[in-house]
Amino acid sequence: MPTRATTPAAWPVLLMFMAPVASSASPAAALPALPGLARAVAAQGEAGLVRFRIQDQLDERELDESTTIYVNRTVVGAFHLDRQTPQIILDVAVPPAEHYEVALCGSITFRGHDGEPETHRVDSIGEVDDVEGRVFEALGAADFTEFYLVDRTRARQPTSPRRGEGGVCVPATS
Repeated sequence: MPTRATTPAAWPVLLMFMAPVASSASPAAALPALPGLARAVAAQGEAGLVRFRIQDQLDERELDESTTIYVNRTVVGAFHLDRQTPQIILDVAVPPAEHYEVALCGSITFRGHDGEPETHRVDSIGEVDDVEGRVFEALGAADFTEFYLVDRTRARQPTSPRRGEGGVCVPATS
């Protein structure tokens, strides 16, 4: 059974896109560290929000993944996948919009073809429509250099997420 992560209804982001939120082994544990999270959720309320899910799981070559998901430039969740937590389902609730810009930001470590660990940035953006009640799966392609969403909703005509260019995520600095 995949782990469920809770998500804020809205959390204003000062930068267009920020670096991944530091997370622990528990995906939900990363969320309370976001400043003002409880106030933002309370201020947004639950009425009138559009709800959908994003699921992710480790590929057989993946060692771990840390991802922050933004919808329309707002953090909707952050999670960490590894062998102890190989799957996640993120319940997302956002204000209604004509289109939803979804950015996936973070890092992924996997076994390269030579067997050695490699780490790549997760840095992609795309757009989806008609998200209410849908289930999207986060996928990686091209040897973990491209990341995107696929509609996995059953008993409904799938929506077609449109892929955008990468380069939207600000890398972490120390």
